[in-house]
Amino acid sequence: MEFSVPGFIKRYCTPNAILTLSEYLVDYATPEVAAKGWKCIENNFKNVDPKFLDELKSRIERIKKGERDLYF
Repeated sequence: MEFSVPGFIKRYCTPNAILTLSEYLVDYATPEVAAKGWKCIENNFKNVDPKFLDELKSRIERIKKGERDLYF
């Protein structure tokens, strides 16, 4: 609880949501849905704390290669 009260945890929400969506797109999405999903993810990079962006992109690539349950 001590992390959520001052808003500390909110900077992790968007990156973790993007990682979850990435897993879904790789595992279950049709090609049409996947194309829209990847575009949505790219559009939401602007909402990610810049210090997490490179690591987030790296983790997305790891998900595309088969890794799962990656999070911040």
